[in-house]
Amino acid sequence: MLLLKNIKYSLPVVFIVLLHLTVFSQDYSPPPAYGIKFIIGKQYEITLNNGSKVTGFVTEETSELLTLEDKTKQQWYEVNKNDIKTAKPVFDKNNLTGNTNYREPSTNTYLISENALPYEKRKLSYNSHYFLLNNFSYAFTENWSISTNVIIILPVSIGVKCSYKIGNNLYISANAFVYGFPRRDTLNGANEFILPFMGNMVRITKGNKFRNFTLGGSVNGVKEPDNGGVYTMRTHKYIPVYTALFAFTNQFSKSFSINFETRIFPQIFLNITGLSFKWIRGKADWNFGCYGMYLGKITQLNTNSQIIPLPYISYGWKF
Repeated sequence: MLLLKNIKYSLPVVFIVLLHLTVFSQDYSPPPAYGIKFIIGKQYEITLNNGSKVTGFVTEETSELLTLEDKTKQQWYEVNKNDIKTAKPVFDKNNLTGNTNYREPSTNTYLISENALPYEKRKLSYNSHYFLLNNFSYAFTENWSISTNVIIILPVSIGVKCSYKIGNNLYISANAFVYGFPRRDTLNGANEFILPFMGNMVRITKGNKFRNFTLGGSVNGVKEPDNGGVYTMRTHKYIPVYTALFAFTNQFSKSFSINFETRIFPQIFLNITGLSFKWIRGKADWNFGCYGMYLGKITQLNTNSQIIPLPYISYGWKF
């Protein structure tokens, strides 16, 4: 009993000692003279105490050293933090006018269409349109990735994409893809795999992740069904279908952007235009908007033209 009583009266003293050690063991050192917290993957312009300047993307940071990569010159620099006089973010595809508080979109999409910006190496991105058509993309490098589309749980396409920088905030990308599904031939009872749709698209994007516009065009092949309206392996003819694309995005706040895209199918006088607001939540985004479908010549579009509205919703996630 005496031991328990001593422990009981000793607990407040022990608590005060532990609190004292915790509080006074914390690092209350003043912030560095350059007054900025570096973020891995961001680009900075650093002025040293001797007046020289270093610009590059931060690849590694320790308590004493900072490693930067100059992607243009393919050079790496190690900078001692004590030698840094000033440091500031650089306007590039990962920064918005130097404001590193802006959240980055999780995918490279406007609504359904994509831009031509580089990919994030070894990252898997997921985009679900209407929670029915799901797109998965995996980037092996900043320049190459593969993708597949899945309807609910059934994979229906596979494609490969590439993206390259060709100028100041100017990028070009290309992708090729095929859509297919299995079916059973009722005439001979054999199982076969049909490729009813295939194509490729080229895009050019000017800007960065937060504000850009894209021009693109595609040549696609749609398999012609047989006389019974059924796709079979016996039908080898593909009908060419051409499309043109224009898209634009502007992230006007930390967590919201406005997105616009229009696709034109000149052969059938079909225009599909969409407008949306994207809620950017870090590694996940919600996109809410509406498409308008217009069948007719664009030059004849007027206030009496019939436009079919189609609400749009999607969810994007980056792993």
